[in-house]
Parts: sequence; structure tokens; C-alpha cells
Amino acid sequence: MPEISEVRIMSEFIQLSSKNLIFTKAEKNPIHKSKTDLSFLKNPFSITSTSRGKELKLHIQETADSTKKDLTFTMGMSGSWIFIPTGEFVPLHTHLLFYSIVGILGMNDVRRFARWDWRDWNPDRSPDPVEEHEQFRKNIFENQHNRNFKRPLFELLLDQKYFNGIGNYLRSTILYHLDIDPSLEFGNLSNKKKNELLTLCQDFPIFFYQKNGGQLSTWKNPHNLDTSGIHELLFYKMGNKILDSNKRTFWYNPKYEKNMSSFIKGTSII
Repeated sequence: MPEISEVRIMSEFIQLSSKNLIFTKAEKNPIHKSKTDLSFLKNPFSITSTSRGKELKLHIQETADSTKKDLTFTMGMSGSWIFIPTGEFVPLHTHLLFYSIVGILGMNDVRRFARWDWRDWNPDRSPDPVEEHEQFRKNIFENQHNRNFKRPLFELLLDQKYFNGIGNYLRSTILYHLDIDPSLEFGNLSNKKKNELLTLCQDFPIFFYQKNGGQLSTWKNPHNLDTSGIHELLFYKMGNKILDSNKRTFWYNPKYEKNMSSFIKGTSII
């Protein structure tokens, strides 16, 4: 958390907040460990934004120069974006600040897991399951015999090399609605089920985006919009749970408990 839908929402918030603004300074909160150099941003600049899977870009362009520089982010577990009108209190845990005459565009992150650097999209992440869906499918089918696909589905879906943007709440929801044994390998699925799985990797991010994102932990919708609509289809913190090999909790349909037994070190009913 945040996952693909929330990252897209944040990117669009940045676009809206920064529209027609000129920024004069960028500053990092000294308590954050990032060593990315921002000191050369001494001339006025504009900001636009795009997203791809779990990554978010700030396109920074000096007003006197046509060259753009891309500051690319992963938002960690709790990263979010806010806009603070001039003169108002800057919230605690705002670790990156871009100053304009009317206010500050800020990156707020309670857990400090967000990271940023001057770079392009991470080449080790897959195409975006929503905006680049055909390339996303192609990447999976071309690599489905790779040893990475020997892992059970509930772990494979968090592999950002193939499922960029799919995170914890999306994997639980996707596999629950697909109604298949989460311990199966991708290669054990019929072609029909494989295609259904990949379609859901597009459909559910679109659904949760349209419902204003998954405000499930410390992440907050930057527009302060109602996010309760996500619970219509959300399957998260429900059913049975298991810790995966990365010690992340996966929730699954209790009817597959027997099939999951070889992975379970202790289940509990939520």
C-alpha cells in the first residue's frame, strides 16, 4: 500500500495541484535518509507527473530551459502527496517539499519507506497492467516458463517484474474473485483461467481507482474523497490468512485451506 490505483491518483493530484504553478525551491527533510541531490534546482521550474504501476514520476522542467529531468519515486508503505497553502502548518512526516508562491507540494510518508532518484522507469518492472495491458500480457506469456513462475500464485502476483503495481490488497482480491486455489502455479492454470487472471489485473485497479483508492492503512486519498466504495468488491483482512515467504500477510478463501496447508505455519480466521 499504496498500489497501482493509489499511485495513479497521487500522480493526477500532483498534476492538478501543480498546474500553472512555478516552483522556486526543492527541499528534503533532513531526517530522511535519501541522498538524492536536489541542490541544482536553483532556477524556477514547473512540475508535471505520470505513473506506471507502482512508480511515480515528477517531470521537472526549468522555465528557462526545455530540458526535463525525471525524479522517479516508489512510495513505500505509506507515501502520499499533499498541497499546503502558503502560511499553513507543514504536517509532520513531510519529507520532500517543492515551494511555490501559493503553497508547497509535499511528499508525506509516516514510515519513511518512499524512495526517489533521478532516473527513468525501473527496467526490472513490468509494463503497467492497466495503461500498457497488451504489453503486460505479452511479458507474462513470454516468460511463463521462467523459474519465477514456479512459485504459487499468491507469491507470484507480488513479483513486480511481471505484476508491476499489484500489491497486497489487490492480490487477495484478484485471487478470491478468480476463485482458484492460490497455491497453484501459473502453469497449472488453463488458458482460460490465465487470461481471466490477467484481465482482473486490469479490471480491479480500474475499479479501485474509480472508487477513489484503497484507504486501508495510513495512505489517505489526497483529494479527501470518500473511499468506502472499495468495500463492494474488496477481499482483504477477510477469510483465512497466511504469512508468505516475505512475511507479508495474504488473505484467502477458507475453502482452499487444505490446499494451502503446505504453506501454512499457522492460520487464523479473521
